[in-house]
Amino acid sequence: MIDLRTPQSRRCRRVFVHDQAPDVTDLFAGLGGASTGLAEAGYRIRLAMNHDRIQVAAHQANHPDTVHLVEDINAYDKRSLPRTRILWGSPICTEISPAGGRRRNRGQLTLDGHTPGKFERTRATALDIIAATEVHRYDVILCENVVEFALDWALFDWWLSGMEILGYNFQIVCASSAHLGGGDNLLAPQHRDRLYIVFTRKGIPLPDLEVRPEAVCPGCGPVRARQVWRNPRRRKIGKWGVQYDYRCPNRECGHLILDPTVRPISEVIDWDRPGTRIGDGRPDRKVFTPYAESTRARVAAGLEKFGHAPHVAVLRRNTSPVAVTEAVPAVSAQGKHHALIVPNGRKGAVRTAAEPLTTVACKPHHSLVRPAPTVDDCTLRMLTPRELASAQRFPADYVLPDSSQEDQILGVGNAVSVNAARWLGERVLAVLA
Repeated sequence: MIDLRTPQSRRCRRVFVHDQAPDVTDLFAGLGGASTGLAEAGYRIRLAMNHDRIQVAAHQANHPDTVHLVEDINAYDKRSLPRTRILWGSPICTEISPAGGRRRNRGQLTLDGHTPGKFERTRATALDIIAATEVHRYDVILCENVVEFALDWALFDWWLSGMEILGYNFQIVCASSAHLGGGDNLLAPQHRDRLYIVFTRKGIPLPDLEVRPEAVCPGCGPVRARQVWRNPRRRKIGKWGVQYDYRCPNRECGHLILDPTVRPISEVIDWDRPGTRIGDGRPDRKVFTPYAESTRARVAAGLEKFGHAPHVAVLRRNTSPVAVTEAVPAVSAQGKHHALIVPNGRKGAVRTAAEPLTTVACKPHHSLVRPAPTVDDCTLRMLTPRELASAQRFPADYVLPDSSQEDQILGVGNAVSVNAARWLGERVLAVLA
């Protein structure tokens, strides 16, 4: 059920018995990809909490056996949380996320993880994680955030030190959602660089968190690539292709730099959905409104680069078109940005495309374009919330918010990629057994 009473009226009325089951308190973000991934890994999601009634209702529809609370987590009395073995927290990251389009100033976050100014307090902050841990002393705490959380917050090391004082070891993992998984844990067809921090109570063995994605070496064949940092003297925090690469583990080839094998974005596209001709203007306007010149320029750039081959145009900032045989940029919570471009009359050809999506945002950014010799003759449609949810590796039957498309995309873009949460959960479970 969703408990909408105040903390004061509810306090101490619900008693949770702490047992040996791998149970979880999830201070979740978005639609709750962390809960879904951990449930797939074999955990029991005991309590899920978020400030957004719409997202909580959707989470409750997908996890009916979990207790749900609609609360301002920052103001919630942490003593009222259940005693579970695991805590998952996705501290608020809007202020430092690159998807926000804001200039970041190192050291400008306040103690509660916010920047001074107009930002609305929403989900958990970094200090809520440490406050809950001080009370409940979980076996394991899992945190997810953008990479900038560690690079731009001046108190990041202080925060880690606080967890160490409470009796925890920590491990930091930087990886893209496109590279975490394998087997029946399908990859997310989306490049989404994220920072994961795993705190384990001292005395518990450290889980194996080495990222070893599948790749094909031209000299050695299929391998499990190794994450190698470009500057070994600096802290291992950063993004793929910028601060680190993946290399072949074998000496015979000289440890070649490899691109991990990714899942094609074409797998989650509904190719039967029609688009509209760009020359006919935007379909969401009552009067003829041409597409913005920036949109037309991105479509033109894609046509010039890929011709009639399928590709994705990313309608935000300084982005380049991406072939559908690659991972697409991250889906954010800020809107639709991704436009899939497919030649007219070639629906069958794109079914073999092999690229993931870019980061899923919280607003519509992804669109589908069917190209033709000219920009005006191409057809375009934005990717649907269902397609974006699939790019986050949510199951096909996952219930989306029963409200506006904006709420659906907000939940998708703010969520943790399901495969990433499962990947972490499986490795932690191995040391808890």
